[in-house]
Amino acid sequence: MDWIYLFTSFNGRISRQPFWIGFGILVAVEIAVQRLASQAQGDTLGTILDLAFAYPEFTLGVKRSNDRNLSPWVVGFFFAINVALDLFTLQNGDLDAGNPINEVIAYLFGFFALILLIELGFRRGTSGPNRFGPDPLADGAPTLLGQYSAVRWLNWWLEALKPAEPFFLGDWKTPTYPEELPRSVKYWCITITVVNALILVVESFMLRSIGPTVAFAFLTAIGPINLVLFWRHAVRYLNRNASALRAAARLPAKPSIEWCAIFALLATPLLMTIFAL
Repeated sequence: MDWIYLFTSFNGRISRQPFWIGFGILVAVEIAVQRLASQAQGDTLGTILDLAFAYPEFTLGVKRSNDRNLSPWVVGFFFAINVALDLFTLQNGDLDAGNPINEVIAYLFGFFALILLIELGFRRGTSGPNRFGPDPLADGAPTLLGQYSAVRWLNWWLEALKPAEPFFLGDWKTPTYPEELPRSVKYWCITITVVNALILVVESFMLRSIGPTVAFAFLTAIGPINLVLFWRHAVRYLNRNASALRAAARLPAKPSIEWCAIFALLATPLLMTIFAL
């Protein structure tokens, strides 16, 4: 699947991911162009641009309705109303907002747009092939962004951040915590360290002080980096004091140390932001 197909073709099916990507791109470009147009030529050129963007938006909606196994006429009816309103605006100027009839039309059109957005943007397509083509989410089906190595790397990183065990591991009689550093904790340490560094670089510029930088060095030393370096020693300590930990926690089941470490790491950016404020 390519970008030309995404924005020009009415054939086939697309899943929610490429729909939202294409929709976001079109909306962002349309807003930027319309702002420039309103400064230069007024609302007339903005309406013309809205008409120009109707075609790629229509192709997105049709392919998504195909995935939902809906009639393309549903999407076509919505865009026909949109084009008719734009053409009416070009001929007669903006609609009178104080006219009750115009208000009713605006509310009905907005409600129709909301229903259509929920249907196309949030609901999964039909499983398996339908009359419009094969399932875009079937195993081995090409994805719009999967062709880029950066996206594949990002997906791999997100998978690495997922904990490998549930939050509760059963009763306290289960075996001791493993001493090997979990993969997810290692990658969360790297991610949170980068996030904290970015936060405090921004705060240093805003406050014009080296205080945030010093705080970053201190909190990193007792936070993510320290967690990586001394994970084995910390787990050994917890295993030696399992009974005391059970009494202090007062939990019916044994919590996952992997999840607890991730929650502690996620708290550090919040603490740094509070420190700066």
